[in-house]
Amino acid sequence: MRPLAIVIKGACLGGLLVAAAGGAAAQPGSGNLVMSGWARFGDGSPARGIKVVCTVKYKPNVLREARTDDQGKWAIPFIKAGTWVTAAFADEMMSELQEVLLTVSRSGVDLVLTRSAADIVIEAKKALYREDLPKTIEILDWFIQCFPRSRERAGAIFWLAYTHNRLGHDETTSWAAVDLRKKALEGLETLIRSYPASEWRDDAEILRVDVALGLYRLGQRRYRDIIEESAAVRDRSRMDVKLAGLEALLAVDGAGAVQGLGEIALKDPESAVRKSAVLILGQSETSEARAMMAEVAMKDPDMSVKKEAQLWLDRRPPGKK
Repeated sequence: MRPLAIVIKGACLGGLLVAAAGGAAAQPGSGNLVMSGWARFGDGSPARGIKVVCTVKYKPNVLREARTDDQGKWAIPFIKAGTWVTAAFADEMMSELQEVLLTVSRSGVDLVLTRSAADIVIEAKKALYREDLPKTIEILDWFIQCFPRSRERAGAIFWLAYTHNRLGHDETTSWAAVDLRKKALEGLETLIRSYPASEWRDDAEILRVDVALGLYRLGQRRYRDIIEESAAVRDRSRMDVKLAGLEALLAVDGAGAVQGLGEIALKDPESAVRKSAVLILGQSETSEARAMMAEVAMKDPDMSVKKEAQLWLDRRPPGKK
């Protein structure tokens, strides 16, 4: 498999990502030549009804596109001589980019869809693991534009928001940090709204709380509403979101968060949930938190929960921080 960097470089050279994303109308650059060919999948079957995009190399505003017919044939007429960059896109696949030098009309430009959407998301995550955050954003932005109906799109939106938030943490200029976190929040809210049944929804809601807390700490007080909304979740299937909201609320309004965390630590029917609440409650240094921890250490039916509460009590003797 060719490195994605080749795909991205070619796309940037030709402006292909702009063309592939939006079904843009034809731009100036008309001529009397025709480029045509076939689009097929790796097994040789025709790629029916998919988009083929071509754009003049180095001139992203000069672009053309077509749809394949039932046999996978496509044709783009009325184009001028020059070097064109072309590719075909299906919901979950794309072809490699091809550079085609046109001096006369050209047929037989075959586009084989061999790159999967999942592979491209993996390449983005590899860039993220390498801490190459700008490259991660570049790949994911490109992916979201070019694969609007992909099954991988919700995950791509999540990782793009995650990366924007990471850059926001690293940014030393406050206005830039705010801008990056707002981009992250916009992506997460798009994911939550557009993909309510996605496996990424809870992760998006949890990350949304962290982004909101970061914005709150940067003086954007209106984002406290997101924290309070998450802390007030009542649906037990979204307990992780509630705990994330309470943890963020602890940094904003300690008294309100301690009350909610104590309620969970003392009464929730699931020991794993009670233990998570104890771990978060352990960040508080208040006498109210200590009283709750003492009750958990004495009464909880699960030994691991009792032990966690006792460890917190041992680390913070009465009157000590």
